[in-house]
Amino acid sequence: MLDKKFMEDITIARKAYFSSGVNSTESKWGEGHNYVIEAFVRGPIDTDTGLVMNLTDLDRFLKVITDEFDHKHLNKDFDYFGETPVTPEQLAEYCHLKLKKLLENEISHVTLIRTLVRQSDSDFGFVQET
Repeated sequence: MLDKKFMEDITIARKAYFSSGVNSTESKWGEGHNYVIEAFVRGPIDTDTGLVMNLTDLDRFLKVITDEFDHKHLNKDFDYFGETPVTPEQLAEYCHLKLKKLLENEISHVTLIRTLVRQSDSDFGFVQET
């Protein structure tokens, strides 16, 4: 039988969804994508709750991103992307920086270690902290 022992750092992940338009070489109106964003957070397990962090808090932070992007044209509505093609890796970088700031401001005992944005099953980009 194993003794109950909490490891120092455990990683949890959560995902959310948004749909956005981007510029396209094929159409002057652009094209749309259904994106998936995944956030991976590392931290110690709280001995009182048994959680690394409350998942509703992580959902709330992801909702900030999805509300910002959902049903928007990323090139036209965000100066950050401008006229350059919006790639999953650019989205991952933007989302990672924003999520990291949100987490640092509210939940200091966890670290955002990875943010992944999927444009499709085979097309994705991510930021990985070491």
